[in-house]
Amino acid sequence: MKVMGGNPMLFSSRIKDAKVFVALLKFYSKLSVAYKTDLALRWLGYPARLLITYLLWSYLLRVNHVSKEQTNSVIIYFIFALFFSHLYSFIRMSRDIREEIYGGDIVLYMVRPLSHLAMCLTKAIMTIVLNTLFALPILVIVGFVITGYFPSISQMLMLLITFFLGFVMTFMIYYIIGLTSFFTDEIIGTLRLFMILSEFFGGVYLPLNYFPPFFQKILYYSPFQFWVYLPASMISGNIAIESAFPLLVIGIGWILLLAVLIRVIWHFGSSRYSGHSV
Repeated sequence: MKVMGGNPMLFSSRIKDAKVFVALLKFYSKLSVAYKTDLALRWLGYPARLLITYLLWSYLLRVNHVSKEQTNSVIIYFIFALFFSHLYSFIRMSRDIREEIYGGDIVLYMVRPLSHLAMCLTKAIMTIVLNTLFALPILVIVGFVITGYFPSISQMLMLLITFFLGFVMTFMIYYIIGLTSFFTDEIIGTLRLFMILSEFFGGVYLPLNYFPPFFQKILYYSPFQFWVYLPASMISGNIAIESAFPLLVIGIGWILLLAVLIRVIWHFGSSRYSGHSV
């Protein structure tokens, strides 16, 4: 039977890939849930960190006679910045890629239905979904119930959009760092450097609008702000929604550029790969 609008073989291949992707999502979800103790221990200190963040900023802003509206905005920002910065270990993913390249396991992905990129992305998605579900109750209690702050629907929508862009972009950057193991012996130095830069210039410790104007102009076009600063600013009202649309275009541009880089690095890296190391 002929498939309208395209090659029937290509259509069938896409359907098969989608089924494999869904199967992988189910597999990684079951795998993550199987280690309930590990999941619980990793997030055991999260409620304490949230409460400390709330109490610290509440006190600092109160003694400086900051209005309740501004106080809530700052507290919500740092609560969500803490949440996003601990949501997924991108460094671990890069290290795992490095071990797969040097151990020879990367070869197995070259003959599987889905690419190595899709495998890593699937695992990252399921980890983030489970971590979010685990942390969501305390996040809502401290972030919204205790503060009495409730975001608008448009803020929630922009939070999801900017979070999606930030996740994809950050994932791709750390994936590229992992793939550089095709050409170098060790990537730990690169990982540490990028982690320091991304946390400092990504708004983990301080919102970017507190930086000097010169740095703000530079960071406006950088990829650092998309993982923590933008989503946290959207939900806290730190950035007006209408002013975020140009940033979405910049984020999409970064994703397209990173996609090209991944394709190029994978092509040249796999073509010179010796089987267990370079």
